[in-house]
Amino acid sequence: RLSEKIWLNGLVNWDTKNKKIESAFSSIAYNNGKQKRLEIKASFKRRLDKLDRGYWLDKTLPTNYGELNLEWPLNNKISVFGKIKNDIDRSKSQDLIFGFQYSNCCFKAGLMKRKWVQENYFLWQESYQNPFYALAQGHEPSQNQDNIYLFLEFKELGRFGKEISKIISSTKLD
Repeated sequence: RLSEKIWLNGLVNWDTKNKKIESAFSSIAYNNGKQKRLEIKASFKRRLDKLDRGYWLDKTLPTNYGELNLEWPLNNKISVFGKIKNDIDRSKSQDLIFGFQYSNCCFKAGLMKRKWVQENYFLWQESYQNPFYALAQGHEPSQNQDNIYLFLEFKELGRFGKEISKIISSTKLD
């Protein structure tokens, strides 16, 4: 922890045999405890072709991601939020979320736009007899998703949709 509002995280996994970094993660975050949050993350994982990872076309490529999360009030009733997760090596967005929410004493309501890449590992069943044949034929399990969400919460009664802080910090949208 650098201060009460700013903290730094990190992890490095070193391969002693190859004398290389196998994976690494770093994060710096600001959180004032009053709905203001800004977080920057970076992660790297080396994929070695000598490991048996099946027939995936990208099995030898490393993963190298950058991520920015933001939740910021504009005034005491309206706040904006966003998340950008970007594949640095391929210059491609993996997850993009942005929106706003209104909150008063009794309820919260908001609108969110989300574009992301989802892996559908069972899509091959529509056109191929088995997954290995599908991958050998160049089947791509990634699907681009593009949705707009409305969420509503009646305070002290319940909510419809996920909390914003959980949406921008999670890869799952339940």
